[in-house]
Amino acid sequence: VAAPELTSAAEWPWMKIPEAAPSAEASAKSEVLEGQPLTFQRNLWDRFDFLWKNRIEASQGLLQKVCDVLKSRAELERKYGESLLSLGEGIGPEAGNSLHGAVEAMIVNFRNRGEQSLVLADELESDIIVSFECVIKQHKEVSKRIYSDVQLLVKQLQDRKKVHDKCARRYGSRCVEAENASQDCLQAVSMKTQERLKLA
Repeated sequence: VAAPELTSAAEWPWMKIPEAAPSAEASAKSEVLEGQPLTFQRNLWDRFDFLWKNRIEASQGLLQKVCDVLKSRAELERKYGESLLSLGEGIGPEAGNSLHGAVEAMIVNFRNRGEQSLVLADELESDIIVSFECVIKQHKEVSKRIYSDVQLLVKQLQDRKKVHDKCARRYGSRCVEAENASQDCLQAVSMKTQERLKLA
């Protein structure tokens, strides 16, 4: 659907209003081409559902995917940390053994790495993931309000357009009557007095 014009055939029925030739952008396909910026004429006017599907829903899906990846990362870090902490439980060389120091250092290293992984998992879950979930929730709530408002706006616009078209047709018919009356008046003025008296 083309953008509304300032004049229409209903308002000026006795004049031929030139129609703008469809531009290449207006006749382009609905899909957004890779690397092609959005324009109001091609993508925004009367294309809300298209924009909603290709921008709002896509961004919501991306946010959810990022959140799921972070949850998986936190889960893996927790399992990895717990596994490292449990690795040294069965190893306990005697104090006099020459390997005691090396084994103890390895166990301490495992323990430190495990604790670091657990801390990272806690931070991911308590800070980053919570923030992402909050953003996703707000995004969905705002999107619902926007969608509802736009649907209401579209309905009101359609109702106003119907009223405007009706008034435009009435205005056009009155203009036709006035134009015909003016033409009759001009013809009568240009006639001779005797001819006018004959018509009367």
